[in-house]
Amino acid sequence: MADKLSALTGQPQGAESLPQEEVPAMQVTVEKSEPRVVITQLSISGMTCSSCTSAITSALMALPGVASVDVSLISHSAAVSHDENSISAKKLADEVEDIGFDAQVVSSKPLHADEEEKEKRMRSYFAIEGMTCSSCTSTLTQQLSPLPSVTDLDISLRTNSASLTHDSSLLPIQKVLEAIEDCGFDATFVRSEPLAGDDGETGGKKAKGKGKARREVTLRIEGAKDGDARAGVLSALSALGVKVLSPPSSAPDLFTLSYAPTPELTIRTIFASLPPPLSGTLYRPPTLSELARKSQLKELHHRLLAFSLSFLFAIPTFVIGIVGMLLLPSSNRLNIWCMAPAWGGATAGTLFLFALATPVYFVLAARTFHYHAYQALRAAVRRHPFRLWHLISFGNMDTLVSLSITVAYWSSIGMMARDISLGSGNGTGATYFDSVVFLVFFILMGRSLEARARVMTGDAIALLGTLRPETADLVAFEPSIPIDEAGEKLPPSVEDGTQTQSLRTQAIPMSHLELGDRILLRPGSLPPADGILVSGSTTFDESSLTGESVPVPKLPGDEIWTGTTNLSSACVVEVVALGEGTMLERIVRAVGDAQGRKAPVELLADRITAVFVPVIIWLSLVVLVIWLGCALTNAVPESYLSASDLGGGAGATVNTKANRVFFSFEFMIAVLVVACPCGIGLAAPTAQAVGAGLAAKMGVLAQGGGEAFQLATQVDTVVFDKTGTITVGETKVEDAHFLDGEEKGWVREAVRVIEEGSSHPLGAALRTFCEFGEGGVEVLHSEEVAGRGAKGTVNVRGSKYEVVIGNEAFMGESEAQWPAGKDKRAEIQLWKTEAKSVVLVASRSVPEIGSPKEFTMAALFSISDSPRPDSADAIATLRKLGKDVWMLSGDNEITARAVAKRVGIDEDHVIAGVLPQEKADHIRGLQAGGQRGARTTGWTTTLLHKLGLDKGQKHDDKAVVLFCGDGLNDSAAIAAADVGVALGHGSQITVAAADFIILSSSLSTLPSLLHLATRVYRRQKQNFGWALIYNCAALPLAAGVFYAAGHVRLPPVWSALAMALSSVSVVMSSLALRWGL
Repeated sequence: MADKLSALTGQPQGAESLPQEEVPAMQVTVEKSEPRVVITQLSISGMTCSSCTSAITSALMALPGVASVDVSLISHSAAVSHDENSISAKKLADEVEDIGFDAQVVSSKPLHADEEEKEKRMRSYFAIEGMTCSSCTSTLTQQLSPLPSVTDLDISLRTNSASLTHDSSLLPIQKVLEAIEDCGFDATFVRSEPLAGDDGETGGKKAKGKGKARREVTLRIEGAKDGDARAGVLSALSALGVKVLSPPSSAPDLFTLSYAPTPELTIRTIFASLPPPLSGTLYRPPTLSELARKSQLKELHHRLLAFSLSFLFAIPTFVIGIVGMLLLPSSNRLNIWCMAPAWGGATAGTLFLFALATPVYFVLAARTFHYHAYQALRAAVRRHPFRLWHLISFGNMDTLVSLSITVAYWSSIGMMARDISLGSGNGTGATYFDSVVFLVFFILMGRSLEARARVMTGDAIALLGTLRPETADLVAFEPSIPIDEAGEKLPPSVEDGTQTQSLRTQAIPMSHLELGDRILLRPGSLPPADGILVSGSTTFDESSLTGESVPVPKLPGDEIWTGTTNLSSACVVEVVALGEGTMLERIVRAVGDAQGRKAPVELLADRITAVFVPVIIWLSLVVLVIWLGCALTNAVPESYLSASDLGGGAGATVNTKANRVFFSFEFMIAVLVVACPCGIGLAAPTAQAVGAGLAAKMGVLAQGGGEAFQLATQVDTVVFDKTGTITVGETKVEDAHFLDGEEKGWVREAVRVIEEGSSHPLGAALRTFCEFGEGGVEVLHSEEVAGRGAKGTVNVRGSKYEVVIGNEAFMGESEAQWPAGKDKRAEIQLWKTEAKSVVLVASRSVPEIGSPKEFTMAALFSISDSPRPDSADAIATLRKLGKDVWMLSGDNEITARAVAKRVGIDEDHVIAGVLPQEKADHIRGLQAGGQRGARTTGWTTTLLHKLGLDKGQKHDDKAVVLFCGDGLNDSAAIAAADVGVALGHGSQITVAAADFIILSSSLSTLPSLLHLATRVYRRQKQNFGWALIYNCAALPLAAGVFYAAGHVRLPPVWSALAMALSSVSVVMSSLALRWGL
């Protein structure tokens, strides 16, 4: 394909090209006109099997100018890359019809658009079913890592998901799915995101200054699977001016559309335009969190079913194998029946246990363990070329379980066959059939408890997903009247005497909402979309998003978010964001994505579990060899051997060579069963998942994942931005002086028009204050000067003036002078001591001939921005925790110090007058010059450092710096800090760069966040330590290291129970975080 495309596009070098004789039909055409390579999508009906697709492919590939053909039997479509100058799209359809199929052109798009898209590196997300332990993640990692262009691979056992970065042109999504399924897991593609994000707003959210928002939606149209129906749909959409972005592919009834919503063109209009009997619904692809929860619930259902069935087999096995054959005296009737020979030397109890163990082994174990073990080994065998390290990088937890019960079952078959051959009265009655049943029973019990606990770790995020109403009350006419608390219209105002429209509503499905719609929110209702309050005033409960239960008052112009609750009065809201663009969806998505970002301790667990299974398998073989050598050479005294050790009944003989072999196998089985990589693999991600849920409850998005949690525990220095972070950010002019009374009117108006486009809080305050200035001022030029202010040229009744607005440094650079007798520097100093920001205005006339005069001060303003009510308490708490607190501000030093003094920051910890690009340099300076607090380096930290798994972690005496800000000018500082925290009201770039986002914008949440991070990391280390200690203690017991000391060991059955409780205890330990334990 690449060769033929090179010939079509005429690229001379950089790719191999076909010999000229292979494309003779195209040579004349190419010489006459420039090739125009397009991708044509055909809708084809009549295909029934793969032979049909092969016939169509062969026919189209034989045509001149065709470079590639991709025919899909499932979607009844074909994608053809061809030179439009050589063959038209219609001729392609005609060729398909000539061989007996119906074909219709869906679209033809230039190739370059697709190539540009393919050149982007993508971040793709997948939901995976069937992962049971961390060995599964290791198997997938080994399978996916070698794929072309794959980088930054994350496999999450907690969320049953995988994410990776890849080049879609080198590695299509289908190849990734096939690689996952080759390992024996079911995979579902969730989404792909270009690494270079666009400027658009997700979900159709309108961006300021970017014009009319476009909305992109996917519709599922019932009945549109055949060619005629799809043609009718495309025709109807075309008539509306709706752009079809992509034709149906894997799901032929899905259509992705793009359009600009207007009152005449809404999603409801599109649904109504579909030709009958077709009907459409808005298709909302499930999020990664939803797919993970669905997979977890499905896994829990399967495990509970399997556990229930194993329980039915475990009861009679216990009665016969344990009670009847071991616990009851030989005079008991049940014991007599169990030990009576029934077939040769095989007892009735042995045959009964054989009948119970066989369906458990071939049915329950086959579906639960054998299949996944086979797939893991198959994936390991298929790796080429062979490397020595492959010997310690294969298998998963199911491999251990499958191998152990296989050894137990087939060795029991051998023991039973030997008893049968010995004749009546000569059998030992010693088998492991009961162990087979109990092994499966205990392991399934542990996995069921573990699955239930893993579901519980995501309950907090799942609860957010339920805060979506199914319907909305659409306002039929724009309300021009007030509404009462119940949502009913009030009578027209007597004073204005105008006639108002009635407020009529219509209940519609949430999927039928459109951008710009106005909806009525009644008291107690949940917003179905993000919006702006346009009528009425009320209070909202935002505790589900911010963690604060205090009602938040809302007035016209305020933002309303999904996931909140209207408390007091009915109001009308204009929809500005739908679907994935809403606050609720962003939270759920951010938390789900963050769980794939692993902490260093989790990377350590992954490295251990990657080799854990093969090491245990080789260890079990070593144990078997050692015990066989000891048993068969009579190094094991006969006193070590007993019938109870072998599962035999009373009177069984145990001193034969065969029994010594079976005795040795017990230790091998116990080692295979007791080893538990699950606890190691679950130690970090379960605690992180619970921590993310707790953070979401307190109004914090932990989008930095496990690494951010771990770094937050090491924070020594906390740095705050001033404006909008420590202070409220709602600036207002407190004092104003115009130094030339006669020009007061035009100066005020000039300040307003120059600051019109400013996004700075001080500029907004000036605009509001100067709103009622004198008219007749025309702005000829204006621009912002970063870190200084703004300047511009204005025309005032035919005279031109240059005006500069900004701080004292800007005035000094402009060489502005004070008018005679009007020096206000003393007053400026007074304002600064009162924590007010100072803005100065200077102007000069611009003559038509000659040079302009010097700038003269024309006005000065003091602007105040009060500290947040909780700033002082939050900073005091941080200092009590031993944190070094700093302020980093672009404001002047006197004002910054005055604010710092009010909130409890030392004057020598204030860095003021900093330009935006300098903030990151000061953060790096604090990192290099700061001193870390005294702390003890834990064993996990040391181990991570030795293994090189602690990227980003600090091991020197430098400070770990957390920076908290909100503005666009803070984004570089947030990125430079070890831990970046953004306030929820901040700019999108700042929020995107942050590790944590405080949705409530309340600084009191920050100490709680640091405390939570410490709890999460401490619990991760505890879980990890417990899992390691368990394996280090249980393996020697199972291997029989202490058997000489009073026959101390772990039989296979008890090994299975211990293994099950190990992983369950780790998950329950993580869940204990939710209960404050």
